Amino acid sequence: MNTFRKSLVKVVTLSILSILCSPVYAAFIGGSAITPSTTLAPVTINGFTYIINQIADGIALNADAPPPYNGFTTNAATGTIRLDFVGTYNLTGFVLANDVNVSAEGINTFRLDFFNASGLITSSGILMAPPQGQIAPATYPFSMISGVSRVDLVVLSSRARIEIREVGFIGTSVGQVGPCNSVISQTIFPPDGMGNNGNFPTVFVTVQQQVPDLTNPPSDRLAKCQGSFATPVIPPFWTNTQKCDALVNAISSSVQCGVDGFQVTNNSCATLQSFQLTGTLGTKAVTLAISNVKNLNQDNLGVTLPNYEEEVITPGCLGAAGGLGTEPKGLLAVKGTATGVSFVAGQSAAIQVVVDQTSNGGALTTKRVNTTAGMTAASIVSQLNSQLAQAGVICSLVTSPFAAILCTQPSSGSANGFGISTSDTGIGIGNASGPANTIMNAFTIPGPGVPAPLPLPALVVLASLLAGSGIVVGRRKRK
Repeated sequence: MNTFRKSLVKVVTLSILSILCSPVYAAFIGGSAITPSTTLAPVTINGFTYIINQIADGIALNADAPPPYNGFTTNAATGTIRLDFVGTYNLTGFVLANDVNVSAEGINTFRLDFFNASGLITSSGILMAPPQGQIAPATYPFSMISGVSRVDLVVLSSRARIEIREVGFIGTSVGQVGPCNSVISQTIFPPDGMGNNGNFPTVFVTVQQQVPDLTNPPSDRLAKCQGSFATPVIPPFWTNTQKCDALVNAISSSVQCGVDGFQVTNNSCATLQSFQLTGTLGTKAVTLAISNVKNLNQDNLGVTLPNYEEEVITPGCLGAAGGLGTEPKGLLAVKGTATGVSFVAGQSAAIQVVVDQTSNGGALTTKRVNTTAGMTAASIVSQLNSQLAQAGVICSLVTSPFAAILCTQPSSGSANGFGISTSDTGIGIGNASGPANTIMNAFTIPGPGVPAPLPLPALVVLASLLAGSGIVVGRRKRK
């Protein structure tokens, strides 16, 4: 909330992005990320037509599915299949599952032509398909080809006729800082003591992702879990590292998070106050939501509100890993009616947002609304949205089920990080990053797997232990 805090945020944020952005994480690109097309006529057998769309539907990539088989079949032995990407990718490999029924047909030799928006970039040499009868897909690695929006699969010869079960690529969406199924959280302000009216300050962490529904392929299911923890109510209060550790523990200790494949894959809390979370059961974008209200969609406030603490959350990539409408967005939610009273006596009450655009050469934008008694959440987010628009950050207003700003990621480059904090005793906040089509339910309560907050005696013991640990707890200057 002052120059010291802004400078600290910028230095730390630049550090995390420089470290976590290298190396770039390659992942499988397939399914709805690819739109296949061809002029080759499909074959119909026993009333089942083997259309071109079936080579990018996520079925039969690693197995010989029982009849009716899945894939594309044509009586032609040569021809071109066009593969358009939803987005732009840096590619390092091609994946081919050949021969629909894994018998004695399918591609024999082929070539790959790579295109960007301006035209042909380069072509591969002649490639050989996997041997007859091989169920496992074959992977063809190559040096990175950047900025690819389309690939033509040119079939040069076949074993009787063209048959393809599935295709895909290895690579990364242009601008991503990690795999699309990951998200990075960095703590920039730690919690600062008592909650509203002396109540217990509690933080709620919700994770969700659309993952394959193994009981009903090729459908998806929403994997979702929530953890929570209480923050110290007596000195020593937590540092950024300790808050980061608590977030990691809330996810790692949740049984449901483990069942749904959510893993902390890069824990840098000790050095950068950050961690990377990955959804290991799917390739689509992960939603990470952090709030001081258990269920922003339903809860009334006036219960548990920490002071000032804030995370900047950054998605792993810009691309729509699950198809159109699944591009990641930032959601900064506000709920309640302002009291105009700060958690700390004698200090001004305010709501602050942070937008980190430094990875694209932009600014670390900080905007703040000083609150007064009776100010509504809708008024607060409207003022914040206007300030961000003046700074070139594109967001839209959300009015239901809570007041919020829904911010768009840039169309190219790297993803922006977003954060929000409150020091008003009447205002609760939530911060989420996730795909556009599911982010609005990020703050609802999932079914099982919600660990309870630590009881007060446990926090007192924890605080006592930390007091003797030699950890230096930094305090913030206040305006």
